[in-house]
Amino acid sequence: MNRRLLGLVLAVGVASAACTTGPTTAGETPSAPTSPPPSRTSGSAGPRSALCQYPKPHESPPPSSVPPLPGAVRTVADQVTQVRDLHWINPVDPEAVSQERLGQILQGLVEKTLPAGQLARETRSWTTLGALPPGSSLRDALLAYDNSEVVGFYDTLTHRLVYSGTTNPSPYQRYVLSHELTHALDDQRFDMSREDALAYRCADEPLAASVALAEGDAVFTSGAWARRFLSSDELDRLQQEATDFPPPPASIPPFVQALQVFPYPNGLAFVHALVDRGGEGAVDAAFRNPPVSTEQILHPAKYPTDAPVPVTVSKPAGLGSEWKLIDQMEVGEAWLKLLLQLRLPEAPAAAAAAGWGGAEYQTWADGSNVVVVMNTVWDTEQDAAEFAAAMRSFVGTHPATVAIDGKTVTVTFASDAASLRAAGGS
Repeated sequence: MNRRLLGLVLAVGVASAACTTGPTTAGETPSAPTSPPPSRTSGSAGPRSALCQYPKPHESPPPSSVPPLPGAVRTVADQVTQVRDLHWINPVDPEAVSQERLGQILQGLVEKTLPAGQLARETRSWTTLGALPPGSSLRDALLAYDNSEVVGFYDTLTHRLVYSGTTNPSPYQRYVLSHELTHALDDQRFDMSREDALAYRCADEPLAASVALAEGDAVFTSGAWARRFLSSDELDRLQQEATDFPPPPASIPPFVQALQVFPYPNGLAFVHALVDRGGEGAVDAAFRNPPVSTEQILHPAKYPTDAPVPVTVSKPAGLGSEWKLIDQMEVGEAWLKLLLQLRLPEAPAAAAAAGWGGAEYQTWADGSNVVVVMNTVWDTEQDAAEFAAAMRSFVGTHPATVAIDGKTVTVTFASDAASLRAAGGS
């Protein structure tokens, strides 16, 4: 659970107690101890599997028994099952720790799971694309984000649930706990370790979509829990504590923050659409047949039928054997939208990313020189033209070219003008 985001959305959600969502929150991914690291596209052979270095941590069975839960914690666990209309299969054992201790636990977990070499190569790609400022470290940014923003996590591999609080939790801590318990309950009922499997394969879009579903359900459930079980005074205390948190460190690039934020409000909107479509049963069905793209999350009407179009990227003929493939990634509608938002207003960026059909980039490097080629396919030629125009505005005077051919738009980015010319750009 992300403490800053909780405060931002609670400022709207709790104050508007009559709305259907109630207080909303944000946080960790249900498939890892903290927000998911960026990843490459899926594949079982070839350069994708060679570039995917996500380390698989140890998996352990759920506990067969746990000590009796403290009364307040047991109450929240029982209340979450009432809201979610599911029951526990295995015991659950939430750990209440100090914020300092939580940071220490997260630091150890994240350092073991974030692939340093892979993220270093991705940093070079994203810097060349304009997603990160020069001199950034994607791995350092993710560590800083997790250490400053997370107040709880649930890990599907170890079935460990940790939250910042006490065994006699305040309304805010109970709210955090209800969010994490929703993840644990969903894991027991639907086996959320599939997100871990997607991460091991570096399957970007299915992973991002599946995480958004899980976080959306936790946000939806914790909001319903608060409306149902907290008094007006407790809601006021919850909101006050949530909004007192300081901003995240300035060292975290905006694009990294935006990617970590994405699953919560957008996942919530997706779950709302599912509930409107068929109640909690529709949410359960989505866990059994998860969305496969962030396009489906952003446009619930496209779930489950509108699947991504496979996209390939070819190495530019002008790049010789000294140019080595260092990174490859499937990019979805959400990723493109958030990228464009770095330099364009939100509404035009969202409109330009809509109509996404599929996209991928590949990155080659020769020493300090870098070239990134991103191919995108769009639903219509008009969609392609709108994206191309937005991307031309985005790249501005940076070394890059934008080419359109029917429903396909190819953008070539380079670290310098000479590398762009070598790649066939002007």
